Amino acid sequence: MQRPPWLAVWTTLIASVVLVSLLSTWVAPARQAALDQTAQDLQLKLLWLEDEPIQEALIPPDFVIITRDQYQTAYETVQQQRLDLEKKRTTATDKDLKAQLTRQSTELQEQQQALGIKLGILWAETKQPAKSLKFWSPQAQNVLGKLYGPPQRPDPTSERWIKQNLTGWYQLEALEQLDQRQGRSLAAIQLLKKSQSEDALNRWLGILGTRLVTGLLGLLVLGRELALWIQRKRTLTTQTVPWSIEDGIWVFSAWLTGFFVVPFVAFPVLRPLIEVQFPAPEVALAVLVILVKSGDIAVGMGALWYRILRFNLTTLPLHLRVKDLPWVLGGYVASVPLVTIAALISQQLVGTGGGGNQLLTSIMESKDLLTQGLLLFTVVILAPVFEEILFRGVLFSSLTKIMSSFNAMIFSGFVFGAIHMSMAELLPLWVLGILLAYCYAQTRNLLVPILIHLIFNALSFWGLLLLGGAN
Repeated sequence: MQRPPWLAVWTTLIASVVLVSLLSTWVAPARQAALDQTAQDLQLKLLWLEDEPIQEALIPPDFVIITRDQYQTAYETVQQQRLDLEKKRTTATDKDLKAQLTRQSTELQEQQQALGIKLGILWAETKQPAKSLKFWSPQAQNVLGKLYGPPQRPDPTSERWIKQNLTGWYQLEALEQLDQRQGRSLAAIQLLKKSQSEDALNRWLGILGTRLVTGLLGLLVLGRELALWIQRKRTLTTQTVPWSIEDGIWVFSAWLTGFFVVPFVAFPVLRPLIEVQFPAPEVALAVLVILVKSGDIAVGMGALWYRILRFNLTTLPLHLRVKDLPWVLGGYVASVPLVTIAALISQQLVGTGGGGNQLLTSIMESKDLLTQGLLLFTVVILAPVFEEILFRGVLFSSLTKIMSSFNAMIFSGFVFGAIHMSMAELLPLWVLGILLAYCYAQTRNLLVPILIHLIFNALSFWGLLLLGGAN
């Protein structure tokens, strides 16, 4: 019996790890849900602009009730996830697994309590304070229950507790309620509300305006491209590369091996050293991310050099050509409606699960300029350049050796989505991967998808920073 080729075995093993990791995120809380909640918290501040006509155009009159109902769903989802986790923990026999499940259960409990505080305030703001009590912990009831329930003397530590446990709209609403109960002037809180509402308006218009303009331009670009296909002025020709499909698969599999192995080795070794050098947790995390990302990039580029580039340095077409600029701009604006529609479909299919990229939360929560700069470099420079070299320059081009360019676009796009290991992001990133491969196939210039990817990530980064202003 003939032994299977080692490359096939290696590739199958790596592909299995990717798929198992991807499927395991199906029940993980979706990062998109957290982004939606942050966006709602930002919009809530616009309610303070009740005398401004623009407020009516940006949020519906029953927005508090809409937000409350969505938080109710999120609260019940986290509660059910925690109950399911507790069942697994009680039946687990392995000590390490039990410890891991305990940590996850604690994280979900903290998440549930944070959601409960906000949900209780939303119930109270919609004139149903009695329903708030079921969502508040005893400590929260001791503070907020005295503010939103029957008139009684607030706890002396109320102000400190509110500032420690609440942010943004929720914090100022609770502080205003406290001032009213204590008979203090509301002028300072109302001035702070006005300042925060104006800031929220600028942030929201920045997010909304960018999406609207690029979305409309993207639809026009897509419509024009469709018309060119109907008129037979566009074709997909076969991509020719000077290496074999085996070379391409070898390089890609080597990088994927590094993608999984490098973090496994680097995190436990580097984390203690970095935390000593950078005591601030968010800075330490950003430094660790950039070092680990650099490590797996080094593995991928080393494999690419060893197997392909050392034989021909001009193998990957990187050209600075003015004629390709319309493809860069057109490709980016076309990605906005495509990815947005794909994300909406994904939300319906996956629901409240699907996981997501931890960096999204880190970017939103970061207030430190050094952290933001490190994450910006990782997300906007390192990731687009390296991923386009590997996914479009190597994987897509190699696949055209054994299948049509159309099928290679579909398959390489799926791998691009799957490698991010999030069921919630699989479809949007799949669509983005197809678009990037299409632009590369049309221009034969790897710099085009690199720049599209760079702009996409940069403006997404900017949007997340604006969302971070919800707190």
